Parts: sequence; structure tokens; C-alpha cells
Amino acid sequence: MVTRMPMKKRMQRAFTLTELLIVIAIIAILAAILFPVMATVREQARQSSTMSNLYSTYVAANLYAEDEGHYPTTLFGYAEVADNTLNPAFRPMLPSEMGTVSPVTMDNLHGAFRVQVGQPGESVFKGYLYHEQIKDLNVFLNQVNPVTGKAVVTPAYYPINSPAGAGATIDGNGILHGGQFVRWIAPDTSVPAPACPVTPDSELPNAAVYGGVAKLFYAADSLDIGPMLTQDGQIVHDEFGAVAYELHYSPDWSHQIGITCDGPRVTQLKYKNPPQDKTVLTYVTHHSAYSRRGTVITLLLNGTARKISAAQAFEQLPLTYH
Repeated sequence: MVTRMPMKKRMQRAFTLTELLIVIAIIAILAAILFPVMATVREQARQSSTMSNLYSTYVAANLYAEDEGHYPTTLFGYAEVADNTLNPAFRPMLPSEMGTVSPVTMDNLHGAFRVQVGQPGESVFKGYLYHEQIKDLNVFLNQVNPVTGKAVVTPAYYPINSPAGAGATIDGNGILHGGQFVRWIAPDTSVPAPACPVTPDSELPNAAVYGGVAKLFYAADSLDIGPMLTQDGQIVHDEFGAVAYELHYSPDWSHQIGITCDGPRVTQLKYKNPPQDKTVLTYVTHHSAYSRRGTVITLLLNGTARKISAAQAFEQLPLTYH
């Protein structure tokens, strides 16, 4: 007869409250360490994507310049509306139409419309980068831009360091005062002709309707415009509390003829041989504005994309980069 020894009863032991609190504290410490690192890695990836898009823009803008003999007046194009009275049946949107007329969505931008309507030189203007040199709409978008709607439009201000933006100020609360909207420039009909005549927009649709009127851009377009920043990288708002979008690309910042008229600003794309290492093609402020870990990314005419501080951007862009 075999006698079985009774099995010892296993003792089950639970965690004490102190041990649980220690584990929770360790997890919290690890999370506090890892989350900022992961956020930084994600932001670096977004910045790399932006720099890749900027290089594509550099290549496309130079192809355009080789084909046309000048740089495009804008990179993506202006906000556009359908107009069946015209052929082509599209034209740039007017500020008076905001809220009453639906703009063409960015992915359906036509990019061709009649200029000098009713004038002897009436013709069809064709030519921004989208659809021609750049096929992918995503090149113009930015991953940190909170505006994702492709039919959201906005006016834009001239940078305060540009000739047209001179005199504007930003107060201690980040509010823009005296800002100047980017407007359609009509031919100067002054009599007698001024010593420094104003260069009109080559793609002006109709001088009587558009002359002096604010241009409208797509808010999701991160290459032509972007949030204006204070010296410490905060977003600037206008006096109505809206984000103050700023023009970041222009081949002609002064709209005047000759260096003697618009000052020593040879770093403009309208000149024949601007210094490639100092002339800014465009710049992106979205990373500094929205990620709070980013910098301003500047694309130079030599194809180099550089990350600079918001303070440096505030002092030097768009015409005095060094």
C-alpha cells in the first residue's frame, strides 16, 4: 500500500499598496522621458518631409524659370472661383465673394484665366507650378498645419521687413497693427510718370475690378504663405483675433523698377543674377508656429534648405538673409 504525502498548499501573495505605487511611479517616469523623445522624433520626421518638399519646389521653380525666362508670380496659385462668363471659365477669387461663393478646391485648381480683360492686351495667363512642374498637391501642404480644408481661403500680409510691410508693428501681445494686405497691383497711370514707376502684376485679371484689391490664397498652402511670427516664435494675430498669414514667396517684393528705386535689395528673384546663397526662394513658419519644437525652414536660391531660429527669421526674412 502506497501512502501519498499531502501536497503543500500554495500561498498566493498580492502586491501591497506601496509596491503598486512604486510601479506606477516608475511607469510615469518612463513615460515622462519617452514621450518628449518620441514627439521630437516625430517633429524631426515632419521637418524632413518639409525639407524634401522644399527641394522639389526649388527644382520646379528653376525649371519654370528656364522655360519662361522668369520665376512664377506665385508658387501654387491664388484662390480661384468658377465664372461661366469667361473662357477659361475661372478667375481669382475676390474678397467680396468670401462666404458667398465657393472657391475651387486646391486639388481642382485650374491655374489658367484671362488677364487684362477688356484691354487690347487681353490674353490667357497660364502658369504656376501645380499641375505642370509639380504634380503632387502634397508638396504644397504641411503636416503640422492645422488647416486641412482645401477650400479655406485667406488674405495675406506683407512681412514687416519687406518694402510694402514697412511701418507695421507687432505689440507685446502678438497683435499686428498697420499691416498691409498683399494686393493686386494695377498699372500706374500717374501723370506725369513718377521717377520710380510701380511694376504692375503681370497676371492682373481686370484693372478696374482687381486693382488695389487684396489677393486671396489657400490657407493650406504652406509655400506661398504661412503664419506670421513674433521674435520668440509666437503666432501673430490681426486686430480681429485671426491668424495673420504672411506672404513668404514673391519674385518682386518692391514692385518698383531698378535697384536705385527700391533700394539695395538685390536679393529679389526679379533681378538677373541675385546671390544664390543669400536670396530666399521661400520659407516655412508652420513648424515654429504649431509644433513649438520646430524652427523656421528657409529655402535659398541655391537649393539649400536651412533651419533658422524664429528670432533670426524675424530679423532677416525675406530680403536680408545672411
